[in-house]
Amino acid sequence: MARYHNLVSFLCFALLITKSQSTPVSNVGISCDICTNTVEALYVAFEKGGADAVEDAVDEACDVAEEFAMICSFVINQAIEAIIAGFEKELKPEDICKSISLC
Repeated sequence: MARYHNLVSFLCFALLITKSQSTPVSNVGISCDICTNTVEALYVAFEKGGADAVEDAVDEACDVAEEFAMICSFVINQAIEAIIAGFEKELKPEDICKSISLC
């Protein structure tokens, strides 16, 4: 689970910035790369334990963020349902990230 900590923290940051912008994020860039890497890592948890394992990994990663834990949880929880739904539909990581406006 330790490998998720940095990825989820970066995804949280990217989501927070994206949601605060009045214009959409461009189709290329670091936000998309971070998102696809995070989604790929979370898919490993999904394969092992389904949606509950993904939520546990995200919660654990946000807890590590300490002073940002509440913000991380709030932001990620807005996207986690779309990410899990993408896993269930067997979407590609980039398509999942597009669905949450990070690609």
